[in-house]
Amino acid sequence: MAEANLRIGIIGAGDVGTHLARLFFNAGDEVFLCTSDGKADFLSGFPNEKVVAEPKMLPDNLDLVLFTRRDRDLQLVLDALDKNNTLVHCSGSMDMNLLSSFNHYGVFYPLQTFRKELALSNKNFPVFIEASDEM
Repeated sequence: MAEANLRIGIIGAGDVGTHLARLFFNAGDEVFLCTSDGKADFLSGFPNEKVVAEPKMLPDNLDLVLFTRRDRDLQLVLDALDKNNTLVHCSGSMDMNLLSSFNHYGVFYPLQTFRKELALSNKNFPVFIEASDEM
């Protein structure tokens, strides 16, 4: 029996967002990428119809939304997202309770250095997860 694929939104197409989008997309998940220029030319084979320019343009029924932009940008997107989505940030320096206005929230922190222009040499790396509930 095949595992169910996830519907994932990623806000930010920097080093972390780009690599996570590529990893989830290549694993067969349906990925929506939010990047300020509305393009994902740097992600080979990524469908342009899944790229949006603003967080409010992401679908409401996602299984997970990952915030991968700079910490200081978090407040800019919180009000634009459906509070029923599960929202996690990927920062090691922010408290997860900053996301407490969402029904389910947490931290998804990969223990990995990412550089957009370099392919990952190891796709099996630890991820620290902290969550508001077991969901």
